[in-house]
Amino acid sequence: MLKKIDFLQYFEKAQAFFKSGMFIHIIAAGLLAAWGIALLKRNNKNNKSTYGWLALVIPCPVCMTVILFTVAFLISYFPASGITPLMGGYASFIIVSLLMLPILHLVKARSGAAPETMLGVAMVAISIYFFLSVIILPQFSDMDKIYRLALYQGESQSIPLKYSFLSVAATLTSFFTGFLITTQNIRKI
Repeated sequence: MLKKIDFLQYFEKAQAFFKSGMFIHIIAAGLLAAWGIALLKRNNKNNKSTYGWLALVIPCPVCMTVILFTVAFLISYFPASGITPLMGGYASFIIVSLLMLPILHLVKARSGAAPETMLGVAMVAISIYFFLSVIILPQFSDMDKIYRLALYQGESQSIPLKYSFLSVAATLTSFFTGFLITTQNIRKI
């Protein structure tokens, strides 16, 4: 399907959907946190099966769209390679998933927790990850501008010596005044 349809021609139309990505992630994080906390608070002594795992199986629509466009880009960029780049990405995803199985098995064996408790902890952890990504990732959107600003070597203006002296004198005066006041307060005790 990806070889027959050029998804990159629909990229402009998908931009509005991509712009709502942070909002969708906030909603997903809130729902995962609420459901995870509900699972952790629930007393599941009867080992009754629930459908809590569905929240982790159903993928985020924005993430799936990004994956789809990434695959479309790889196919259009490496048309002669066939599916080799795609299989490399898929293999890395499978390897990470398979590595998580023994880790989760060890955590479950050592904690002795019920599956619903493990699911609740996973949901809360993933929601924390989502919230942190929503908070932290936008801070890096202007990194290229900051990097270019740091590299810019235009006309450098030096500060006149009298202003430097006044700044150093004010800093030293503040430091020694604070030091003397603290020393006197300690001697009084």
